[in-house]
Amino acid sequence: MPTKKEQPTITLPLSDFVWDLLGDEVNGIACTSITEQTAIILQHLLKDSLLWKVEFNDKEGNPLKSPLLWRYKEWRTSSDTYHRQKKYDYDRRIKLFIKEKNVDNIARSIMKDTKMSIEQARPIAAKLLEKGNLEVIQYMGVSRIITKEEEL
Repeated sequence: MPTKKEQPTITLPLSDFVWDLLGDEVNGIACTSITEQTAIILQHLLKDSLLWKVEFNDKEGNPLKSPLLWRYKEWRTSSDTYHRQKKYDYDRRIKLFIKEKNVDNIARSIMKDTKMSIEQARPIAAKLLEKGNLEVIQYMGVSRIITKEEEL
């Protein structure tokens, strides 16, 4: 099995090396791909750094094709934005599920009392829920409206 020819090595100050990869603070880039071997070395050197960050996995925890070297504040902003967006999307889904469950409950109650089809009852139920007309909703036979995720 052929061995890799040993390559010459160089010694550079860490900040110069990172500057060569990312550029300066004003005109540089937020992150760049680096080789696995470089990432392993830099991860050790940047373990407690608040300037740069080596990332091996994406935001979901899946391995990246090639590791990334980030400016720490750009990585933090990206990470915070990702998590805020993920929470926002989750909250929107839960609100939609709650609304759909309430509309479904009201529509079933309307169907039972009026013998309408579900297709006819759903728009009426949605409108009642939208208006927040709790007296009419209760009159239709729905004792309570779901307001929390735990009630789903």
